[in-house]
Amino acid sequence: MTLIIYYGGGLLGGLLVPRQAFTDEVAFTGSLTVNGTTTGVTPTLSKARAGSNFFTISGTTATGVVATGDNTSAMDASVIVTFPSAVTSFTITYRNA
Repeated sequence: MTLIIYYGGGLLGGLLVPRQAFTDEVAFTGSLTVNGTTTGVTPTLSKARAGSNFFTISGTTATGVVATGDNTSAMDASVIVTFPSAVTSFTITYRNA
């Protein structure tokens, strides 16, 4: 399963927008429940535009940063979240870092 989280008018509408007073941080987790047993499924995060300076990725967390260069495209802050197997639920956790 792959999620693409778009900046701007997309799915989560600007979740990774850096601001002077705070920095957005978004973490992703998943799980699969089969016959009452739940197992964690760890996703892989990647940038839709590899050269984007708009955010960083560490493990399963994307963190907005003050951008350098031209970040005028919605793809500049888009996160691709790929789960290696099926999931029955996923959680997106936002915090003001």
